[in-house]
Amino acid sequence: MLITSVKKCGRRVSKDRVVTIDGRLFEAPVQLIGERVTLLFNDDRPERVEIFCKGQSCGLLRPVDLVVNTLVKRTKNGGEEMLAKTTTCRPGRLPFDPGADGGGS
Repeated sequence: MLITSVKKCGRRVSKDRVVTIDGRLFEAPVQLIGERVTLLFNDDRPERVEIFCKGQSCGLLRPVDLVVNTLVKRTKNGGEEMLAKTTTCRPGRLPFDPGADGGGS
């Protein structure tokens, strides 16, 4: 069995909870936003990344789901909320109210 070494790198968790390793995006816990963290990983299992803050493990990171990430509304104070995917009209049609602009065309 081939034994490989664990790699270690330091990162700062961004405002949108993301840390990057070799172009791969991972989602960190919200309480670590803005913190300097240490990441441990192995090239044989790049999807398995453990995050440490102030010498304590904060668990394994998940790869960022880019679709979900685009649906998160971020506020200036670091808060987040999911945007509801609700539509009031059928796909492919724009809502139209001829009286809304005072006339109609």
